[in-house]
Amino acid sequence: MEVVSWLGRLLGKYPEVMVSLACFLLILHHLKKRRDGLPTNWPVIGALPAISKNAGRIHEWLTEFLGAAGLSYVIKGPWGSPVDVLVTADPGNVAHVFTSNFGNYPKGAEFAALFDVLGAGIFNADGESWAFQRRKAHALLSDPLFRAAVAAGAARKLSGGLVPLLDGVAASREAVDLQDVFVRLTFDLTAMFVFGVDPGCVAPDLPHVPFAAAMDAVEEVLFYRHVAPVPWLRLQTWRPCRGSGWSWTPAPSCAPSCPSYST
Repeated sequence: MEVVSWLGRLLGKYPEVMVSLACFLLILHHLKKRRDGLPTNWPVIGALPAISKNAGRIHEWLTEFLGAAGLSYVIKGPWGSPVDVLVTADPGNVAHVFTSNFGNYPKGAEFAALFDVLGAGIFNADGESWAFQRRKAHALLSDPLFRAAVAAGAARKLSGGLVPLLDGVAASREAVDLQDVFVRLTFDLTAMFVFGVDPGCVAPDLPHVPFAAAMDAVEEVLFYRHVAPVPWLRLQTWRPCRGSGWSWTPAPSCAPSCPSYST
């Protein structure tokens, strides 16, 4: 009884200890109870712990928990972040959004701000702008000459790039990351048909290609933007600019004479 009385006095004197203990026990109980593999949407921080834990295997993680969730699940981000999304792999949902009722699901200004690196292209466009670009893209992709050029270019890349690379690996009996190889192949083919230039990612020495590395960096930044609070993202777009004294200026509009500062 003395111990119980002592604990009562302690908790009465330090209520923050009681609150912390209650939160700890609640979290511990939840972790023991939830064994279905689904990410937990915690108060304040949302699903950030699960996202951070699986950031290096995001596609595998999505596949795993969507299978456990019945193909659809709502993920909430930290307070202030733009993440509050329904993730789905249900073919019916996908058809509903992209085919049956596409006009009811505009991307919106927040999406365009997150993916500003894509400019005003079809991936960011809405409404009439999207419809116009889609018609142009459809006309190009359905053109027989374009399809023939794609087939011929892909055949040349396979015979002159991928096959010799795999032959060399087989002859040397060295281990190779096939995912990396096929990512390189995809990047080469895309660059060939979009920019008219072969970056040469698929080569026996698997060279480092700065442009491909830059695209990887862009993907990481876009992923980061989905989980970081919006005020923090806005702060990172500002930098000190020395004009008449020091001031904070949005980075894109900073004068050319202003020294560059990374944020």
